[in-house]
Amino acid sequence: MTVPELLELETRRAIYNLVFTHPGLHLREIQRQLGMHVNLVEYHLHQLISNELVVSVHQDGYNRFFPAQAPGADKQVDRLTSQEKRVLGMMRQPMPLRIMVYLLATNNAPHKDVCEHLGCAPSTLTYHMKKMVRGQIVVQTTAGEGKGYHLSDRRSVARLLMLYRPAPFDQVDAFSELWLDLTTEPVELETVVNASGTPD
Repeated sequence: MTVPELLELETRRAIYNLVFTHPGLHLREIQRQLGMHVNLVEYHLHQLISNELVVSVHQDGYNRFFPAQAPGADKQVDRLTSQEKRVLGMMRQPMPLRIMVYLLATNNAPHKDVCEHLGCAPSTLTYHMKKMVRGQIVVQTTAGEGKGYHLSDRRSVARLLMLYRPAPFDQVDAFSELWLDLTTEPVELETVVNASGTPD
């Protein structure tokens, strides 16, 4: 193998490894994290897609990239579902990520409580909640004692957070303690870990 071929292989492997460990990144995020020229990243992503190692999903104006297989999976195991890709795409955005972490902790919360806890304007929360409701990530209840928002699949969101730890989360210092509580609380872990001790 020639030096140019070896360099190309290493570049492609670096891109694949990043997509594999941080699924849901878009082109510019991959380019920034790896410090590569955007055209080079785009070329190698195209090659990875052509070889069915990576898939591209269009979300909120971005093409987001995912491994064709989930981490630790073999060829007989299902790949990430379209809904899991949608959730991971949202997790790459700081405000939707904060919302999901908060709803994991509270189970159900009215609009006012979420605004106060996140320190955001009501219109900002409404904007993001509408996207998450459309994406079937959050359910809105408009009447009765349970009026407010809750996650449509709490167990799946907790599992994805535990498996992937989205990159933007590292910048959400105010939620670090809450995240630690969620990942160490026995009751929560029972909902996402099977009898063998591995993520279900």
